[in-house]
Amino acid sequence: MPEQLEAMCRRAFGPATIEAVAQLPGGNYNSTFRVELAGRAPVVLRIAPEPAGQFRIERTLMRNEVAAVPFLAPIAELMPKVLATDFSHQLVAGDYLFQEFLPGVPAATALASYPDIGPFWEELGGLLARIHAVQGTHYGQVQGPHFGSWSGALADYFHDLFLDLNTAGLPASDIRTVGSLLARHADAVDSVPGPRLLHGDLWIGNLLLDADAKAPHITAVLDSDRTSWGDPLADWTFHLLRRRGTREKDAFWRGYGGKPAESEGAAVRQFFYRARSLGEARLEYHRLGQESKAEATYPRLERELDTFIAAV
Repeated sequence: MPEQLEAMCRRAFGPATIEAVAQLPGGNYNSTFRVELAGRAPVVLRIAPEPAGQFRIERTLMRNEVAAVPFLAPIAELMPKVLATDFSHQLVAGDYLFQEFLPGVPAATALASYPDIGPFWEELGGLLARIHAVQGTHYGQVQGPHFGSWSGALADYFHDLFLDLNTAGLPASDIRTVGSLLARHADAVDSVPGPRLLHGDLWIGNLLLDADAKAPHITAVLDSDRTSWGDPLADWTFHLLRRRGTREKDAFWRGYGGKPAESEGAAVRQFFYRARSLGEARLEYHRLGQESKAEATYPRLERELDTFIAAV
């Protein structure tokens, strides 16, 4: 690795002396390092898994992140600048990129030190609203494939998720059932007003806070590789928000500009988003060796299916 790292730095920055390297915690997908080079500010190196180690639903996520940068202009001041990319696989087996190193403390650990975290949730809501205000012309990942309908993009995703679960040796018949239901309810799914930009992973684990501020203040968004075009209600932030307390939710919705309108079509779509999240969680828990958590998704998705089928 030292020789590879030296070659990567030389390719990105020219002749450079590496003074220190430290792996950064928190990432479950990419390998991430802080690299200190003589004569310049520290940089971050992120290395994606080699292609054979990627699930279908994760394919070339790093390339998707790079493609998404121009569309995330409304939050550009919070994102680390991409300094260099290399997708050639000549030096390492996976894609990699260098980004600027941004100061701050991880929100996941720092939030507990504040007596009032309402300002954080309100700021997070406003941040997501800025992203969702960006309109697109098609659905799907920013880098593609692109689809003319939201139901088409979701159907393709559920198909890949089903294949990934099968490849991993995990039960997948419930995800196949979800795909069949999607085809029957395509009209409700396609009742979205049009494609909007979704971050896909805007949550506490990917945010930095100002270390010196008296109230929690977001200074950086670190990971945008799951950015796509779709229904704002499908964004991962909303899924995780359901687990928070009333005060946190109220603050978030103030920042966002109010709750999205409820409708029959929105209720149908949210079933598919919950099902997708459970399927993704099953795959991720399996990857991390947390098999008991993976198994817990089976009865949860079964209940979701029973409730949805009974209601429609």
